[in-house]
Amino acid sequence: MKAVASMRKCARDEPHTPVHQIYNAEAAKLRSSGVDFATDIPRFHSVKHGLYYQRHLFMPNLPSQREDIVLEGVYTKTMDGKDFLAFDSQYLYL
Repeated sequence: MKAVASMRKCARDEPHTPVHQIYNAEAAKLRSSGVDFATDIPRFHSVKHGLYYQRHLFMPNLPSQREDIVLEGVYTKTMDGKDFLAFDSQYLYL
């Protein structure tokens, strides 16, 4: 179904949007186009797993060790370009 494919694409492309909100937005589009909600739109619980799975495929794995964390580029500067991260080896034991 075209609506489910669209939901999956949104789940991949919008990782910070809750899956339920993606479902509701797509269902609203279908309802406004005249699609019968009861028979033509799958229920949330039947597409939920697939949406979360699509999102999982494109999300990076969490680092398993502190040494695996690499911060680069915009994550090391403040909005005005100053260094954001400061490192003091005296406090290495976290």
